Amino acid sequence: MKKKNPPPTTLRQQAEEKLKKKSLKTDSKFSEADTQKVNHELQIHQIELEMQNEELTRAKELADLSNKNYADLLNFTSVPYYKLSKEGEIIDLNLSGANLLGKTPNHLIKSMFGFFVSDDTKPNFNRFLNKVFNSKGSESCEVTLSLNDSKIPLYVYINGHVTENGECCHITLVDISDRKLAENELIRAKEKAEESDRLKTAFLANISHEIRTPMNGIFGFTELLKEPTLSRNDQQAYIHNMQISGARLLSTINNIIDLSKIEAGLLKVDIQEANINKTLESVYTFFKPEIESKRLQFIFQCR
Repeated sequence: MKKKNPPPTTLRQQAEEKLKKKSLKTDSKFSEADTQKVNHELQIHQIELEMQNEELTRAKELADLSNKNYADLLNFTSVPYYKLSKEGEIIDLNLSGANLLGKTPNHLIKSMFGFFVSDDTKPNFNRFLNKVFNSKGSESCEVTLSLNDSKIPLYVYINGHVTENGECCHITLVDISDRKLAENELIRAKEKAEESDRLKTAFLANISHEIRTPMNGIFGFTELLKEPTLSRNDQQAYIHNMQISGARLLSTINNIIDLSKIEAGLLKVDIQEANINKTLESVYTFFKPEIESKRLQFIFQCR
């Protein structure tokens, strides 16, 4: 009869055979006490590995939970938050940040934040971004955001700091539009008040001139009337000029009163015909003596 071949051994059986041979060799070299000591150490090491693995698992779970809570906290906070790259690209943001720019978070990821900054304040933002990545502390700046759906500029205060690895930065925004509008109103009010003061100063200077001029004319012709050799015709001419100066002075005073009525809204308009030639002749007659005394040429001609 032919001798039957033994059935093929499995991988586990082969491993067990090797383990038996290994055990026989080990028994020849180590005592039972040594073997127990080694097994004990192996068991302790196995338990240590299992404990480390459990610790790592718990740490990972806590980290995942922490990240989730942090993300939830960012989304529920009312402060707009953005995570930017060195180039100013939006890497991450919260819901408040997306709402501020009028977009959804998915549409804003990988967008350049500087695109939403107005052209006149964009240099401020670029300097701020450069300082953030070159500084270990926090930096801040004020910029104006130009949003497509609003014609009113949005003034914001930006505060930012770089991440630990220096590759990104975190920035938060505060809406200061109300404060800036109030400041602008105060500036306009201040400018208006200063302009009003300048106008009042100029007005008082003009009024002073308008009052002094006829008064000087009256005093001047009064002195001329004292001349003993004065002819009757010159006397009548000087008296006439004094009357003109007096009328001019009275007109100036009436104009001052009219201005106060204008401010109070009480002035009534009185339209009358005027003789321009007569008015120009009065001006010519009034200023002629003074001009001729300075050897200046003064010509008046009516048509």
